[in-house]
Amino acid sequence: MRGTGMSLAALAACVAAPAVGQSAREQSISAYGRGDYAAAAEISRRACDEDDLASCTLLGALHLDGLGVVQDESRAAVLFSKACDGGESAACHNLGSMHIAGQGMPVDEARAATFYNAACDGGDAMGCSDLGVMYEDGRGVTGGVERAATLYNRACVGGEPLGCYNLGRLFEDGVGVDHNPLLALEFYLQAFDLGPNAGLMAHVEDAIERLGGF
Repeated sequence: MRGTGMSLAALAACVAAPAVGQSAREQSISAYGRGDYAAAAEISRRACDEDDLASCTLLGALHLDGLGVVQDESRAAVLFSKACDGGESAACHNLGSMHIAGQGMPVDEARAATFYNAACDGGDAMGCSDLGVMYEDGRGVTGGVERAATLYNRACVGGEPLGCYNLGRLFEDGVGVDHNPLLALEFYLQAFDLGPNAGLMAHVEDAIERLGGF
């Protein structure tokens, strides 16, 4: 399990702030978190019109999934582009994933890599991890597995468990880095400690057990 996917889950995971004194952005995230997608979309639309780029990203996510608004991949791409151009790294990552999947646009791996790179440089750890996958597979980029290892490390340092897992896998297999099972185990344990989702957790636990960590 290596990636790639949208940087949308973090929006849903935000903890709602108290209602008093909430900004439009906080209100939209609160509405999203409690499942009131229509309200989240309307609040996000107004905030995005005022150049709140995080709200543009959330509105794009809602359009992409058809939550509270009509599903419209082209509109999602426009909103993500506006936010990405303004430096919103999660929006850049989402554009990369849309180019990979051909959602609302033709598949374009080189463009996907460009957006993942922008996301990674902007501090989006998942962007670093997904760009690493592209380097490992030689899709849309040139540079090899060594570059993938560097990107996986950036993702891991940034708190993305998939980056830690992927780096551990490279060290376990000796691909692009020296074969080092002990270091592989260290990265698998870091992935475990970061609390990955259930799908990745199964792979992480298998890897730890395989190397005698449990």
